[in-house]
Amino acid sequence: MSDLKRTNTGIVLYNKTELPHFPEGKIIPPNGLSVHEIARYSKKLKECSKTEILTLFDRLYRLTKLPQSNFPDPTDESILLQAVLNKYKETPLNEIKQAFLDAIAKDKFEVETNPYGKFSFDYFAQIINAYKKWLINSRKIRELPDAPKEITPEQNLAALKRNCQNIFEQLNKGVEPGTIFIQPSTYNILKDNGLIQTKKWPKVEGYKSWQEQCS
Repeated sequence: MSDLKRTNTGIVLYNKTELPHFPEGKIIPPNGLSVHEIARYSKKLKECSKTEILTLFDRLYRLTKLPQSNFPDPTDESILLQAVLNKYKETPLNEIKQAFLDAIAKDKFEVETNPYGKFSFDYFAQIINAYKKWLINSRKIRELPDAPKEITPEQNLAALKRNCQNIFEQLNKGVEPGTIFIQPSTYNILKDNGLIQTKKWPKVEGYKSWQEQCS
């Protein structure tokens, strides 16, 4: 499995990439994450600085082969920025970049990628919406497996007590000791404290209560 750990801030780190929106309680599948999943769990647009978003815009202009002379001027770009934030603030920045890469590759989904000399909000939205629909239809975002639940020391002790209680109850009923299953961890504790004999297990009369024996 690829490198996976959480940073001090709780953010999942996958192959040196921070995934701040990786679902809590989930783990990376054995075959890792796809580029689309990595993009999905990255930083959302609303968490990015204005500079980060404008840098993305500049890359998108170039990806779509928009002539530099047709790049939006500061006023139009400011309007574009506000419109994108209003509609797509929950969309990860890297997912927007991936949407344009897949659209231009033309081997993922069909959408018009020619901006026809103007990078407008409608053009931007058309590509993002087509990408999101394709993600759903192609099931590129998989259901992640649940992380194993950690067992606390208190839960371990409670399980040990339940196991011991069951053993002692069966012994007191006269059940043949050799037919009772004892978990290895429980058996070792009982044996180390002289509570059972390997050849013949006595009944619990004469011993302390099972709660005291397991404390």
